[in-house]
Amino acid sequence: MPIVKYKKVAVQRSELMTVERSVPEWVVPVIAAVHGNEKVAEKGDEFVDREIPPTREEAQRLESLYGRSENDDGSKGIPFVSIVYGQNVMGLSHLEAAINAAVVDKAPKGATVIKQGKAREKLADLI
Repeated sequence: MPIVKYKKVAVQRSELMTVERSVPEWVVPVIAAVHGNEKVAEKGDEFVDREIPPTREEAQRLESLYGRSENDDGSKGIPFVSIVYGQNVMGLSHLEAAINAAVVDKAPKGATVIKQGKAREKLADLI
């Protein structure tokens, strides 16, 4: 299986609560769009031995997890994944490029590679 670069991120949800998780590198900009750049801090890298998701399925998964922005009138706006990567074919193309950029030939010397099952356990909670 390919090795995928993950980022450890800390998301400040409120003054009293910060959540730390590891997510695939291409998810970090979506989290930043949801919570604001100033509330998302990258804490380091991890490497996960996992399958690469099909781009369309990953776009749908991210939309389902992170939802949509809200318009001024309170109605639902553009999905956060589309705000980051764009819409339609162009958005899928940009997301695919980001996914491919996160695939590495091998983890850096001394880095631990986590098997996909272990990574899933760590990602159980949504940021």
